[in-house]
Amino acid sequence: MDCKKVFSVVREIMDMEKKVFGCHLKEYNVELKGSKLLQKETFKWANNYTEELLLDERQKHVRRFLTAALEKKAPTRKDFYAYGQARLLFVRRALEILCKHEVKLFAAAIPRGIQKPKGYASEDYLRKDLVFLFERYAKFLERQHTNGLLLLDRVEEVFDSKFTKQVHNYFLRTDNGRKRSRHIVPEPLFVDSVNSYFIELADLCIYLLNWGYRKNCFENVQNDERREELVTRFEPLLDGMVYYFDPPNKRKRTCSLVLTDSPYEGKKKR
Repeated sequence: MDCKKVFSVVREIMDMEKKVFGCHLKEYNVELKGSKLLQKETFKWANNYTEELLLDERQKHVRRFLTAALEKKAPTRKDFYAYGQARLLFVRRALEILCKHEVKLFAAAIPRGIQKPKGYASEDYLRKDLVFLFERYAKFLERQHTNGLLLLDRVEEVFDSKFTKQVHNYFLRTDNGRKRSRHIVPEPLFVDSVNSYFIELADLCIYLLNWGYRKNCFENVQNDERREELVTRFEPLLDGMVYYFDPPNKRKRTCSLVLTDSPYEGKKKR
């Protein structure tokens, strides 16, 4: 997204979160993660009550739910309903805000359960799916006449250090990497998700791609547990964030999502 819009998006998300939940979830040590907001129980809770709650009542019962969780007490049925309803409402409105500000979604996927081959000799270089992802990201930035950052969720230091080395090798020691460093700042920045709405929103989008999006190259993703309730509610909004590349000479149209069946194949040029 355009860096000029960053604060506007954050402010809108914060204001919307407060209106939907009646608080900021961080006050109750709750992160805005897809696996939490969209767990199956969320839909069960939201559908467990026939009465539509008004704003003030929903906020009151959400706060009661969160307080009960901290105090290890049992929430009421109405508390569960209010929190389930608020979760789904937050996700929808968050995606609507991202679409309104023309945020674009770039993602790479590999088949579930794929194993690194024995004797794999390119540990210090990026997997092929990430190379394809950077290719699309750089092409998008070039068309926008701008540069882009790599902002990532901080995990363990050893994994972050390994990824940083792989990124540096790609941008410094491969021909394509050097070309793409004109548009992508080749220095990844790691942030704790609890301190960044954008890391949390990226997590939410990735969760939805995995469990509830089957268009473009993702239509062939093998996932026996695809959740139709996510497809029905959120796929059109996700699709609105996908960036499409119109190639010359009427070649096959590509987009900002990439599925790589063999991420460990191929040689890196040094």
